[in-house]
Amino acid sequence: MTDRRFLEAQLASLLSFEIEDAEDVIEHLLAFDSESDLLEHMCALLGEENDEVKLFVSNIMKFQKGIPIDIDIPDVKDTLDNAALNSESESTNKATQFNANPTISKKQQESKQTEKEKKERRKQEENDRLRQLKEEKEQLDKLERMRIEQMKALEELRAAQAKEDAKIQEELQKAMEESSLSSSKSKSKKNQKAAAAAASVPHKKKNSKQKKEPTKPKPPPMGKAKVICGCFGTINKPLTNCLHCGRILCEKEGYGYCPHCGHLIEKTPTGAAAGSKSKSGSSEAFEKAMLHKERLLQFDKDSASRTVVYDDQADYFQ
Repeated sequence: MTDRRFLEAQLASLLSFEIEDAEDVIEHLLAFDSESDLLEHMCALLGEENDEVKLFVSNIMKFQKGIPIDIDIPDVKDTLDNAALNSESESTNKATQFNANPTISKKQQESKQTEKEKKERRKQEENDRLRQLKEEKEQLDKLERMRIEQMKALEELRAAQAKEDAKIQEELQKAMEESSLSSSKSKSKKNQKAAAAAASVPHKKKNSKQKKEPTKPKPPPMGKAKVICGCFGTINKPLTNCLHCGRILCEKEGYGYCPHCGHLIEKTPTGAAAGSKSKSGSSEAFEKAMLHKERLLQFDKDSASRTVVYDDQADYFQ
């Protein structure tokens, strides 16, 4: 008894096949190179994993490598003995039938033909199922390889991005250090120039006779109005309005605190006061504000003659 015949008997015992039906399946199983892949395939085919399946897979791997396999399995030996007995009985039955009745009936031929076709069909279905399982496994392996490649590419991209970010951060740090050094150098030069200019100017006497003009204390921003007229510029001449609540003050009420909200209303500087402010640098904004006010008042006067609305939905334009 050869090792291949024993493997066919072992597979027939596992699949509940006849030994002749297991020959093609053995050819397919011998194409596997990895023991783990073959074990996974057999477990998917049988639906379970036990010691008999593991022993069969081990014998397949040993047969491929030319190592003697384990043949001390009672069930397989029984299967081989039964197959030998069946073959002998079939041969003797065929001989006796041929001697007794040399012409086989048509029904017996048809039954044998149908049995043969059933075996071939079952064998073909088994081969198709094995081929489908192999294709599915190859597809899964391909998808797993693609996933691993994508993960590697993503890691490489992240590493490159991190290197680029570190490089940009280093360049920014260098630029900031250079700018701080240049600014410190410019400040030191300015300080040296200022010190030299101060040294060249003669010191003034401490006891100078210059008199400082007394400054009036600024009133608080909130307070109570002293005079409340309530004409809102209709009886007396209007003076100004509050910039917080908008109340109009007349000349009788004068400048001071708003009778309504209590905020301080100060007099707008004009003339010489405006000229004095121009020296301090704030008169330009005041002049712009006055010009803007005059322009708005001028627009308000002639807005009726300047404004024309054209209706696109009309039949014609006048």
